[in-house]
Formats: sequence, C-alpha cells, structure tokens
Amino acid sequence: MTDDACNDPRFNFKGSFIRPVFEQGLRSRIHVPLKVEGDIIGALSCSSHQTGLYTMDDVENARSIADLLSAYFFALRAAEQAQQSAIVEAEARVREEGLRLGALNLTEALERERQRIGMDLHDQTLADLTRLARRLERLAHEPHVSGEELEPLVRSLQHSMQDLRQIIEDAKPSVLQLFGFSQAVENHLDRSVRESGTGVSTELIDETKGIIDQLDETILIALFRITQEAINNAIRHAHARHLLVRLFERGGSISIEVIDDGCGLKTGRRSGGGINNMKTRARLISAKFSIGSNRENLGTHVTVHLPLATLRERQL
Repeated sequence: MTDDACNDPRFNFKGSFIRPVFEQGLRSRIHVPLKVEGDIIGALSCSSHQTGLYTMDDVENARSIADLLSAYFFALRAAEQAQQSAIVEAEARVREEGLRLGALNLTEALERERQRIGMDLHDQTLADLTRLARRLERLAHEPHVSGEELEPLVRSLQHSMQDLRQIIEDAKPSVLQLFGFSQAVENHLDRSVRESGTGVSTELIDETKGIIDQLDETILIALFRITQEAINNAIRHAHARHLLVRLFERGGSISIEVIDDGCGLKTGRRSGGGINNMKTRARLISAKFSIGSNRENLGTHVTVHLPLATLRERQL
C-alpha cells in the first residue's frame, strides 16, 4: 500500500512500469497477490487519484477479493492454455494427415508409374531381347560361326532376360490383381524358396474369409509389399527352417503375421532400409507395424495391423 505512487520508491524506480501512474495521475495504490495453492499467479491492484485514501482495512478487503478471484482467473488461464494446446495439437494432426495423404498420393502415382514401366519393359525391351536371343541361336548353327564363341553370349543374354522378367514381376504384381492377396503371397513364397535353393518349409494360413481382397487396391499393394519384404528377409538372411505367414481378421482389424524360426534380430540383420520401408508403407496406410523376436530369441515375428474403422472413416 502507498499513499502516493508517484513519489514512493517501491512503485517509482528505474526500470519499473510507471507510465500508467503518471499518465493517469494515480496516487493511492494497493497491491495484493493472487494466490492458488501457495503460488502467486498475478496481482490485484486498486488505485485512486486521491492521496492517502486507503487504509489497512482496505488492504484486508482487497485480499479477500483477491482470494475469491484467484481461483477464477486460474481456471480461465488453465482453460485458455488447454484450448491453445488443443489448437496446436489439432493443427499438428492436420499437418501430419496432410503429409501422410500427400505421401500416399505420391506412393500411388509411383506405383502406377512402376506398373507402366513394367508393362513397357515387357512389351518392348523383353520382346527385343527375345528376338536377339533367337537370332543368336540361329547364328550358332551357321557353319562359319563358332558355337563355342556364341554360347557365353547366349547364356548371358538368357540370364539378362530372366532378371528382366523378375523386375517386371516385381513392378507389377499381376497375381495379386488377378487372383487375390492370399494367392499372390503363396506364389511369392514358392518362388522365393525355389530361387533361394534353401529348402525352407513354408506355411500360409488365410483366415480373412476374403475380406482382405475387398480393400482398396493401393492399400492391398502396400500390404503385399510389406509381406514381400518380410518374406524376403526371412528367406535370404534369417537361415530359417520354417516360415509361417498368417492372415486373419479380428477385433475390427486385418492382421498379417510373418513368423520364422531363424537367427532372430540379435545379429542386427534387419536394421537396414528394408525394415524402414516396411514401417513407412504401414504408416502411409495408417497401419500399425511391429517387429520383434520370438520366445527365447528364436526367430523373428513381423506383424501388421490395419484397423478397418480407419479405412471407413477415410472413405467417408
């Protein structure tokens, strides 16, 4: 409390916010703290143009009023902070969803371009290589051409054609589009084991009752790419003897599990780009991805959960 704020050093000192006092000609002033649970959250000020107006009774009254107002002001501030936090969180979600949708649209465009390139390679490049291989075969039977000289060239060309066919198949999963998800996974399992020459035994269990094939094509392709990568990792790097792929629908979600009995994650064999690609593909379609070791670190367990409710909300 002061009788004259213009001359009281407690109110009038270098660096203080004194301008309102002089501009309004304020003299008598009372300052009491606004407290909530012992913490000062502000101050209640009462001012008058008269000098020596307030008494200690006025200070006590001001304190009583401050006690009543402090909880109200604290609630207002908390509500404002909560509102600001909600706004910031909502804006962050909108930005994240915008980025996710943008990335998903880009993925769709890349997938379409990938399929177009696959068809172009099949219709033009592979056809040209096939004609070249047949011409080399005819030349090998000519009397003035040595078959031993042409044989390595023919063999290299055949290997190139085989690699090109594999690129085309990877670029355009025709089995997935023609026969469905389960058949495409089974086809990839058989081909991967055959090409690896490892003799891994495989098992595919499909408990989705066809629900998985009702998903949007972009979603289906993303799930297939994730499953492909998990199978490739298990067969190429895990040294597994058995590989299980399980598809099922439970609790309103489509789930895919790829389980092997190989060397597990402790060797760091799956810390590269493959696992990051699987995580990214899952995130783009709002699916939950997890990878971990089986019991006693025997093998690896890859799981993808896709909530069907999320897909319905997106369609609406």
